[in-house]
Amino acid sequence: TTAQALSSGLNHIAVVIGPVEYSSEQQCVAGYADAHAHVRHSYNSAHVVETNFNKESAFKATIKLLQTGTLLELILCSSTLILEGVMKAVSYFEGTLPRTPHIISLSEETWTNASPPQIGRIPRKAILLGELAAETLLENLKAPALFEYAHRVLDNGAQQIAQPPHPAQSAAAARAIQTPLRVLMLQCSA
Repeated sequence: TTAQALSSGLNHIAVVIGPVEYSSEQQCVAGYADAHAHVRHSYNSAHVVETNFNKESAFKATIKLLQTGTLLELILCSSTLILEGVMKAVSYFEGTLPRTPHIISLSEETWTNASPPQIGRIPRKAILLGELAAETLLENLKAPALFEYAHRVLDNGAQQIAQPPHPAQSAAAARAIQTPLRVLMLQCSA
């Protein structure tokens, strides 16, 4: 998203994230920085704004961001709650900004999200992630002695299975270590 925006000529891009302690927020910032590096364009670190993952702190952070005088062309939001705060802050300045920045949300996937047409959404594949986590857990439960570590990555909806980031070991050595199984599970209500 950031790389496409930079390639299309947008230079003043901000990203509003939740606490950087979360890996999803770290990845969001890393993607933002990588996109700038890819097009050999430096970015203003003040345009990476951390919030408390709620709309109130996103509102306050965006107000401060818009008061800096930089004419932002695009604001990326890492979640729906942050999006709500950013939208309120931008609407607060409506009519006083030379141009209204575009807003894109890396939002959670839900059918109840209805947003104005000027807001872009790039859904995170939460349901698909849950399915993959459940499949991984079931594979391990069926044959724990034969289960091998796999790092599963979703890239534009397509699943990729990468090799583990640790050095290769024999199956017997791997079982002896007794690495705990880590699974992401989601609670969904219909």
